[in-house]
Amino acid sequence: MIKGVFSPVLVLMITGVVGALLIGPVGTVAGNGLGGIITWLNQFAGWLVSAILGGFGMFIIMAGGHYALIPIATQNLASLGYENLMMTGLLPGNMAMAGAALAIALKTRSDSYKQYSVSASVTALLGVSQPALYGVAIPIKKAMTAVIVGGFIGGLYAGLVGLEGYALSDPGLAALPAYISPDGTWGNFINAVITILISFGISFAIAYVGKFNELSDNEINSITATKK
Repeated sequence: MIKGVFSPVLVLMITGVVGALLIGPVGTVAGNGLGGIITWLNQFAGWLVSAILGGFGMFIIMAGGHYALIPIATQNLASLGYENLMMTGLLPGNMAMAGAALAIALKTRSDSYKQYSVSASVTALLGVSQPALYGVAIPIKKAMTAVIVGGFIGGLYAGLVGLEGYALSDPGLAALPAYISPDGTWGNFINAVITILISFGISFAIAYVGKFNELSDNEINSITATKK
């Protein structure tokens, strides 16, 4: 009789204490270390940082490491007037996620998973990649490969052309105005559009061509939160 009342409370208490005393400090140290490495690498090979974040940013997001980039990006915007980490590196990763999710949506035989993947693709296009990350890229290896390759190549292009962001927001189509240069030129904006097309197109092509391992009904029901 009392399980339904006390069980959730005890779970929240225990996980809250563990999170505050153990996971939180460990994550803070790891995040600060990641931020330091990226800042150091960005001084010598900024183009490589964009490629790494584009291709492997999903793993950084899974660990919550992308929050360590926010102070760095904010400082760069305040001191330099632009930033070339989050807005440059995570943009191709989000677009690659969108491309892979759309490809899986077109190929899957499950109607519920098709709807979920389309929604995840649109969300990633707007700069929020978590639905596509946890619902498509992680459970389907081919989609993960597509995201890594598409994001890396798109990030490499962004780094080589020196893509910059002039405002901090979730990198996606909704944030495109943030890539318009304050001096009124359109070169940076055009490079942002090309980065999007490269990342989305390559990831979509890799995920769409050939076969992929269709998820089981139980896996799809778990992802889409549906019951039969």
